[in-house]
Amino acid sequence: MENWDFTGSEWWDHATETLKFRVENSESGQREVCGITQTAIASCLGSEDSQEGAELGFDNNRKHILIRAIRLIDEGVCNDEGEYILTTDNY
Repeated sequence: MENWDFTGSEWWDHATETLKFRVENSESGQREVCGITQTAIASCLGSEDSQEGAELGFDNNRKHILIRAIRLIDEGVCNDEGEYILTTDNY
C-alpha cells in the first residue's frame, strides 16, 4: 500500500456513473485506471447519491478508497477494459 498513490486528476464516466482515477506504484512504475461508482460511494461511505455528493465522499475518503482499489489490483479483479472498479458488490 505504501508504494501506491493517486496520480493525475479524477474524471467522471457519466455513462456508468463512475468516478475514475489513476494510481501508480512508485516502486514498480505500474499504473492502473481505477474507479468507484456513485452508488458505492453513497451506499458504502454514506454520502448523498448525487455527483456532487460522490465527489465530496471521494475527497473525504481518498485513503480508504485507495486501499480498496489496491486490493482489487492485487486480486486481479478488473473489468473488460482492464479497469479496477469499486462497486457496492466488491467494496
